[in-house]
Amino acid sequence: MADGGSVPRPREASGGVAVSGPVSCPRRVRTRPRALARGLRGLAAALLLAIAGLLVPAHQALAQDVSDDTLSALTVQDASNDATIALSPAFDPTVTNYTASVPHTVNRITLTATTSGEGASVYVLDNADDSIGDADRNKDGLQVNLPVGLKELFILVESADETEVGEYIVSVTRAAADLSDATLSALKLQDASSDAKIALSPAFDSAVTAYTASVAHAVNRITLTATTSESGASIAYLARTTTRSTTPTMSRMAAKSRSASGRTRSRCR
Repeated sequence: MADGGSVPRPREASGGVAVSGPVSCPRRVRTRPRALARGLRGLAAALLLAIAGLLVPAHQALAQDVSDDTLSALTVQDASNDATIALSPAFDPTVTNYTASVPHTVNRITLTATTSGEGASVYVLDNADDSIGDADRNKDGLQVNLPVGLKELFILVESADETEVGEYIVSVTRAAADLSDATLSALKLQDASSDAKIALSPAFDSAVTAYTASVAHAVNRITLTATTSESGASIAYLARTTTRSTTPTMSRMAAKSRSASGRTRSRCR
């Protein structure tokens, strides 16, 4: 006991155990709530900074989109079969001039332009700065009729905020008619009574000139439709009778009759 001091009076802690001296909580117990609070505040601050970091780039991207006057894609197709027509050079958003060539048989194309910026508008003009109308409103994209020779398409891209206008030019050349073209672009046979298709063998190809077809005895008339590759070409139909022992070019299978010897005989007509 120190001089002049007093003897600490025993006190009971919870649970009935006597302890001497002032009663205080262990340091680790007393500081845990404060440390937890500090940790939560630090985590909240970190989350706010992360969210702010995400929002700033998004805001900047949005600001860039509304003033974007470029295209992200540009395609040209044959309107009759959707076949892709190659652009030269290959499309690049930073390249603004393109050329394309098509054969004389392609008289309409489909032009599809996709903007890079959301909300941007596209206008297609001709040499006189007049808007080019859609030749077929029932089909996606802009349908443009092609004359023989050069057709220039001026594609204007107006940004969403209407502050910028970009321009792309597509020059399409349609070939002149080949007056020496004596080929067919299509050939088909049909049963004249029902318009049912009659198969050709082999399947039609403009480079192939000989075909065969067989029909049932009930088919006594056919419809032959030939389409020239060149619109100004003429067609003449001639009938030839074959005396070869092989199957004729077009044969009609007659009813089979059995001879006295019991053999089956086929007649062609």
